Amino acid sequence: MASGPFVPATKVPLKQVSRRDGWDRQRRLAKAKAFLARKLAGGPQAANTLLQAAKTAKIATRMLHRAKDELGVRTTHTGWHGQWVWQPPAAAPTAQLAIVEL
Repeated sequence: MASGPFVPATKVPLKQVSRRDGWDRQRRLAKAKAFLARKLAGGPQAANTLLQAAKTAKIATRMLHRAKDELGVRTTHTGWHGQWVWQPPAAAPTAQLAIVEL
């Protein structure tokens, strides 16, 4: 066995990713999306407020950002020394149905 600051690396087994882990991730993402949609229903919110509320709700920061990306939430910066604001996604344009007379 070597001594000192340099110790030879040992093989560490890779974690097996199971389906259960994937389902858990999807569940957590759905929770984060629902949380974010509920918070942004009232209009734009400050990013730091949302991040703090997510932390209180036990939602990871990275998972909240994934939810933000999937929902299409827009971010803007207010002023030079302002703050980041998350805005709800713009309403998707509705498809115009063509009326065809036969």
